[in-house]
Amino acid sequence: MRLINYRKMNNWDKNTYQRIEQALLLKDSIEVLFENGDEAKVSLKSILPISFDEGQVEMDFNSYEVILKNTESSAIIPWSKIRVLTDIEYSRYMVGQAEQQAKEIGKKIKGLRERKGIKSNELADRSGLTAQTISRIERGHTDVSFGTLKKMLAAMGLTLKELADYQLEEQHLPDMSFNHLLRRLSKAGIDSKFLLNKLIPKRIDLDNLKGDLPPLLLNEIISYIKTVYNWSSELIWSDDDLYIDDNASKLAFYKKPINSNLYQIKAYSHYAYYISKLVLQSTGSLEKQDYPEDTDQFRKLFKKTKIIDFESCLSIVWDLGICVMPLRDKGLFHGASWNIDGRHIIILKQTSNSQAKWLFDLLHELYHVFAHLDELNTSVIETEEIGPAANQSAVEEAEANSFAHTVLFDGSTEDIVNKCLSLANYKIENLKTAVNKVSKEENIGEDVLANYLAYRLSLQNENWWSTANSLQITYPDPYDIAIKYLKDNLENNINNPIEANLLAMAINN
Repeated sequence: MRLINYRKMNNWDKNTYQRIEQALLLKDSIEVLFENGDEAKVSLKSILPISFDEGQVEMDFNSYEVILKNTESSAIIPWSKIRVLTDIEYSRYMVGQAEQQAKEIGKKIKGLRERKGIKSNELADRSGLTAQTISRIERGHTDVSFGTLKKMLAAMGLTLKELADYQLEEQHLPDMSFNHLLRRLSKAGIDSKFLLNKLIPKRIDLDNLKGDLPPLLLNEIISYIKTVYNWSSELIWSDDDLYIDDNASKLAFYKKPINSNLYQIKAYSHYAYYISKLVLQSTGSLEKQDYPEDTDQFRKLFKKTKIIDFESCLSIVWDLGICVMPLRDKGLFHGASWNIDGRHIIILKQTSNSQAKWLFDLLHELYHVFAHLDELNTSVIETEEIGPAANQSAVEEAEANSFAHTVLFDGSTEDIVNKCLSLANYKIENLKTAVNKVSKEENIGEDVLANYLAYRLSLQNENWWSTANSLQITYPDPYDIAIKYLKDNLENNINNPIEANLLAMAINN
């Protein structure tokens, strides 16, 4: 289809724009001359119903319609359809009208629902539609079919006439202040501290801004939130609750969180998942290698190092093609691992600066990658602290801990523990010296061995953690080590400035 003698205009309400002066039937198209002088040519296929036989077609027309006939039926083509197909300005206008109509219908349905005292999830149950579909219809984000509309109205005990007669009440302007935004985000699980540290660029100095934020800055903050959580500006400022999309992060808890704010866990997990996707995007040339089939094969990868420490393990994990993203935020969750479109990434989330603790967490998560993340787009979210002293009631968590100990102690955990106890004459005050000696003889990190012994003693109600903590290696900071490996592997190929800033904030905070 094409427009002949196109003249940009927006006066479609005028009769001369609408009235047809002449129409000509060609072999596979029609040419129409409008009263204002515009000529338009459209193909028969674009305007005829699919069932219409184009073989023998005759044409007639009047001032506002073209009538096409065959031996079986006829099709009436109004002037507006021809204009929509040939005048881009009019087409855009009609799209806007349709969107506005959808919004008006959505507002009316929402108003009637609220007037009836019916919650959106209740309407979903009654009508057989999803809550997401109802939300999109009420916000005018999708056209509602006649059948769907009848279902929604019937579920509320209403008729089409009542919908048509319903008058929308005067709408109050939404509260678009920063404080209102904070309240809405907090309800969705995004607290102010997380928002300020991870989602708002540091150059927006909120501490020195008095009163409400200027609209430009507020819009910029909204753009970052929208990017991570895929919410529209309209939804963010609306009265509808903000929900985190579960499917985005594929949340899988081997142990369900107790006394935790599940909304906050979902919000933070979604953020970590989003950052993980950016990391994978920016490490596209990193090749995935064949993973070791068992613990012995994995230990053989450490042939270049005498003692398995955090950096040597981190290096091997990256060599396998597995990305590692360190985070140092408090609470919410304690680690994660994802399979995103066939590539693996581990989130290490520790506030400690103990290399031994970071090493244990890395091996723990690595086991989940090897054992539990074969399927595409799956995940493990650690909602409780990782470590030998942590609750291991979930079989998968106990297995991950066992894998970490087997790697670190080369399958001789009990022999090494007994060797330490024997050398210390089973006296706790001699244990520090014994750990120092045994760690050298067995090529095990002194800090690693101390942590495990402290854990084993805690099972007998003996507290040796203070001594174990004094043996920890804290320099260089394991977080800095992990960040360096991450930065060395990033390709800086993210062109979207908001996404680039979000990744930079995650890395540099």
